[in-house]
Amino acid sequence: MDAALFALSMTSPVGGDKEDSLAPQATPTSSGRNSMSGTRFVITAALLAVLFRAVTPVHAQTTKWVTGYYPFWWYAQMPPESIDFNSLTHIVIFNANPDTAHSPYLDVVTNPEDSANVEAGQETGQPSNYLQRTVALAHGKGVKVLLSVGGTYGTYAAELSIIANDSVSAQAFVSAACAYAQRKGLDGIEIDWEFPLRADRFAWNRLCRLFRSTLDAWVPRGLFFAAVAYAIDPTPNDGYFAYQRDSMMVFDQINAMTYTMWIGSGQSGFDTPVNLPSQFAGYAGDALTSRNGPLTYLKAGYPPSRLGISISFEATEFDSVSTMGQPYANSEIVYESDIPDSGRRWDSTAEAPWCVQGDTVYTFQDTNSVKAVCSWAVTNNFGGIMLYDLGAGFVASQPVPDALLKTAYKVVIGGITAVKAGGSRAQGRPVRTTLFQNYPNPFNPSTRITYQLSSAGKITLMVYDLLGRLLQILVDEVQGPGLHSIIWNAHHWSSGVYLLRLTAGSQRETRRMILAR
Repeated sequence: MDAALFALSMTSPVGGDKEDSLAPQATPTSSGRNSMSGTRFVITAALLAVLFRAVTPVHAQTTKWVTGYYPFWWYAQMPPESIDFNSLTHIVIFNANPDTAHSPYLDVVTNPEDSANVEAGQETGQPSNYLQRTVALAHGKGVKVLLSVGGTYGTYAAELSIIANDSVSAQAFVSAACAYAQRKGLDGIEIDWEFPLRADRFAWNRLCRLFRSTLDAWVPRGLFFAAVAYAIDPTPNDGYFAYQRDSMMVFDQINAMTYTMWIGSGQSGFDTPVNLPSQFAGYAGDALTSRNGPLTYLKAGYPPSRLGISISFEATEFDSVSTMGQPYANSEIVYESDIPDSGRRWDSTAEAPWCVQGDTVYTFQDTNSVKAVCSWAVTNNFGGIMLYDLGAGFVASQPVPDALLKTAYKVVIGGITAVKAGGSRAQGRPVRTTLFQNYPNPFNPSTRITYQLSSAGKITLMVYDLLGRLLQILVDEVQGPGLHSIIWNAHHWSSGVYLLRLTAGSQRETRRMILAR
């Protein structure tokens, strides 16, 4: 809320339950004269707020983001020097947990073993000053660093509920978390309490306000993010409460955890499908476009600029199934490197990959599915993408170890939007590598670029001006054979003729594109 609107809101409180409202409440006056004077004061305050808007702190984040989780158990396998900070806007250190047994109720403060893990990766067997190096490298690239605290579900969620429901414990917990983050040179806090119960509603709101007021006192002001369920109370009778929009405006980022969208169905399913697949009878999972998906936040009036959706770089193995949408005997978290090369498939409706090996099915992410998910987020005006987690998406043996991260950044920040993923390994190979003419051409400001690859390999797609100066790298990664298509948004560039160059191995093709504003 900008300063002018905040001042005007003094005359009419925001609707909803009293404990959820963030707007200051108007004080009744004893006379009409006092009331008129108060009205003049509020209007004057609003006008002054407009005049001084440039210096008024605003909670809302105004730029797109790519935020990545960095769990301490990946420190040794993917040290901070391996992270492409150029492809991130924020990085979240994962994680610190509640500890009800010892005041001030935060394990990185109360338990030396937990602090050694978060700061030095003690559990990895190769301890070092990982946290310190991460902060230094991130800040060197202008990337903000936050500490994740809380309990997603299970024991930690129950402990966080106990702490949050006691005002003294809640204050101690918040103070300890914020003080620890400041000592370590971090830029803010992320609270990861995705499934608070209805009984925790007041405690949740109070805890969030405590964090916000404490972080507001930082200089510069501290950031405050939330990891939340991928939909607003999709099952009203499950005991969880629906987030209240007004109380959620304390957050700079609200990231809906839109992965494992098959969970709860008891069936094998896609992790983050854009659409529900049509070929599997009785498929019970959700998708981004589902009625019980992240669009529920937009329908509830949340500002899109503060909302993000999430992609998991972890994969899932389902046992005793032969296809999607079947009851599984067991599910297990695995990684992309565990997925066999044979049996990989692409579902064009879900816009997601999967793999079949006998009686085992895998769901995972590849560059095409990351493009599809990020494109959907951009198209629906979400503020950004949360990636869980950077280590799971880092495959050192690949030519581009962090291709998934780079892809997300290019789509969300670089103005590139995937249109249709191609190159399913089940498809036949095209005759030759070809760069097709962009369409439309001339265009303003977006145009579709389509190309086909005859074989897998490293490719680049770049935009030059007529003097041969490189303006933007659209694609720089290893891609599979088949048809690929992206949208280039040239809103930053002026009218004129641009050269589009595709390089695949020894082959190079160039097309002219005309931007006509």
